[in-house]
Amino acid sequence: MRSILLSLLLSISLPSLANDDVADFLQVALPATAAGISVMTEDYEGLEQFAYALGSTVATTYALKALVSSERPNGEDDDSFPSGHASVTFSAASFIDRRYGHKWGVPAYVLASYTAYSRYENDHHNVEDVLVGALIGYGFSHLFVDPYSDVQVGAVVSE
Repeated sequence: MRSILLSLLLSISLPSLANDDVADFLQVALPATAAGISVMTEDYEGLEQFAYALGSTVATTYALKALVSSERPNGEDDDSFPSGHASVTFSAASFIDRRYGHKWGVPAYVLASYTAYSRYENDHHNVEDVLVGALIGYGFSHLFVDPYSDVQVGAVVSE
């Protein structure tokens, strides 16, 4: 799994530091990676927690977009606040970090940060749009996600 995250990081070309295609890809790839880690480790409790965190993130983000009419810096539409790309990628990164630790979380946060930066740099969002989006994703993951422990504790009753 580390090689997947590394390859995603290396797919970002240095001459083009703010690439819309990469940000669009990461908006799907980071949540898929988060879910994939849970499935590969047979951590279905984590998968359920991720579903709650990501679902709450998406619902909150799109509710705010509907309530707050904020024009994008590029004038494209009035769905600037908050950034959906930032909220989704930070939800996934925060889940990975909180559930499986910094070894996996730090690269995920780098990719989420890149996504947020590119959305700002390419005039899709203002700074506050990406910061609030990131905070929404981060917050719901910390609300719903517990650190992973593969140790099962149970009582044995014998007669």
